Amino acid sequence: MDAAQKMDQQYRYQRYVYDLSRKYYLLGRDALLAEIPLQPGETVLEIGCGTGRNLTKLAYRQPHAKLYGMDASAMMLDTARDNLRNTLYAQQITLRQGLAGQVDHTTFGLEKPFDHIVFSYVLSMIPGWQDALEHALSILKPGGCLHVVDFSDQQTMPAWFRKLLLQWLAWFNVHPDSAVPAYLEQMAARHHDQLRIRHLSGRYAVLAHYQKGGFPMTINQNFRKYRSIWISDTHLGSRGCKAEFLLDFLQHNQADHLYLVGDIIDGWALRKRWYWDAFHDQILHLLFERAQRGTKVTYVSGNHDEFLRPFIHHQITAISLEDEVVHTTADGRKFLVLHGDQFDGVMQFARWLAILGDWIYERLLVVNNVYNRLRRRMGYPYWSLSAYLKHKTKSAVNFISAFEETLAKEAKKRQLDGIICGHIHHAEIRDIDGVLYCNDGDWVESCTALVEEWDGSLHVVRWSAVQKTGKQVDALTPTSAVVV
Repeated sequence: MDAAQKMDQQYRYQRYVYDLSRKYYLLGRDALLAEIPLQPGETVLEIGCGTGRNLTKLAYRQPHAKLYGMDASAMMLDTARDNLRNTLYAQQITLRQGLAGQVDHTTFGLEKPFDHIVFSYVLSMIPGWQDALEHALSILKPGGCLHVVDFSDQQTMPAWFRKLLLQWLAWFNVHPDSAVPAYLEQMAARHHDQLRIRHLSGRYAVLAHYQKGGFPMTINQNFRKYRSIWISDTHLGSRGCKAEFLLDFLQHNQADHLYLVGDIIDGWALRKRWYWDAFHDQILHLLFERAQRGTKVTYVSGNHDEFLRPFIHHQITAISLEDEVVHTTADGRKFLVLHGDQFDGVMQFARWLAILGDWIYERLLVVNNVYNRLRRRMGYPYWSLSAYLKHKTKSAVNFISAFEETLAKEAKKRQLDGIICGHIHHAEIRDIDGVLYCNDGDWVESCTALVEEWDGSLHVVRWSAVQKTGKQVDALTPTSAVVV
């Protein structure tokens, strides 16, 4: 019986529960994927791709990458194809049957070697894993990366646990070899390449990034995790939504608590005409996935998604729906979190005027999009025409100031330290009569979010600036943002 037949025999039935069962003990897979510095147009090969789980997650992160999977088991590949069918990623991911030592870029009709090759809990299933690593290095382009996660030596864990683990894994023909890190170090020394290794969960697992050619290691450093993130006014379902910017922000930033502060889905726009592209869909998928994986996601409804208000205090797939909440920062300050339309006199007493204003605003955003396409062709960064006009118009400036002062008074009346809102598409942090007013901005003009660091300090991230510079750290404290 050859290797492919053995794999088919082993996974004939396991493949149906593989993802559900393996998530409890194949630790570090998501950490590995998050650290891959994947860029648009780059190619990724996963050896031993199984059900396609990892490739699908990479497709979430980078919809313009080219992803390829190789597996010895035809049955596992059938499951992967079933999982991909009728998804957004069916055309982005290509699958082939074969063994680790038999694949190269020509297998998939490519002209150049791969940019990234991934081994996720596969080396412990390959008898000659040393040859598999050497072969992978040979089909990697100069500057490309091998990314490895597998079982480590569990030396800091109780001996009885390690013994039981190895016996249990042997039932599935999995035989971890603690020599993997040392062999990777030998490879790197022999070829003068770069290598980073770290152990996870008490040396339960080992994670490694190997870069070919001695180039400086380019593991994803732009990935940030905050204590809390607030975003609002994304207006998913409208053509004005900067969905590609928003998706990129969410892929590079996580938090223990994510607040969606209203107007996330634009019910007004969807009632007039249906607009929903692939980026909008990926954003929703990502939000639901974060909620299911432990991020506390709170959706505070606004005026454009007021259809959700009858469902406050309920949950949708682990996302809590609220009308307003109080957030306590790490340094003990309490902030009222709401969208803010409740304090907009136009919304409350002249709804027809608000709808007319929304119609005019949509037309202005169309002009803004055309103008920015021309700017991109000329090599200039994104610039918001609508925001510029808003800030140059005296009546608009007066409205913003009155809105901010009204909300600050509400927070003071409730004896809170501050207020966090959206609604007016104007990111701001300022002190108003001893109350800290914070507005997280929007994703149709300025592409901004409010974030809380682990010490409780708050500041605005302007993601359009980050995309231009490629340096998130430099953009975290722009001159127009106040850090408090």
